[in-house]
Amino acid sequence: MAATLYLGIDGVLHPRAISFTKGERLPKLRDAGHSLFENHLILERALEQCPHTVVIVHSWWVPLLGYRRTVEAIPERLRTRIIGATCRGNRRLPFALTSATTRREWLRQDILRRRPATPVLLDCDFCQVLSMLADSACVVDARMGLATIGAAERLVSLLQDANGSD
Repeated sequence: MAATLYLGIDGVLHPRAISFTKGERLPKLRDAGHSLFENHLILERALEQCPHTVVIVHSWWVPLLGYRRTVEAIPERLRTRIIGATCRGNRRLPFALTSATTRREWLRQDILRRRPATPVLLDCDFCQVLSMLADSACVVDARMGLATIGAAERLVSLLQDANGSD
């Protein structure tokens, strides 16, 4: 049984301080001394220990930049695990504000639609933790992300439990 990792990007792979500017290929990180995707190696190492885990992107990047552009921005070894996103992201069909514009609602709807056997959430926002994910969420510090002390170990433990210890 493969775990499904719902991955927040901002606040996990790099600090949450991000600005989206119309026309820019990628958002700008507003936290001196940090860089986009600076924690990707931590996530890669965690996923190496859980080889059957698949990833769903759970981020504002998708509706704002498009699914393809978002996935292309993610480091390659992580990109190969991605099977979708919680929100539609098609640049030709612009994102519209609706009743389902919160990331939490995207997550809820995606879980209902996909019905993953063992979902795990990795995010920096406690508000994203649905009751059904209370025991399978790894919430990290929004500035340190996966570099938060103990976060990588918690994530590996959740994924191994979800994958039946791979």
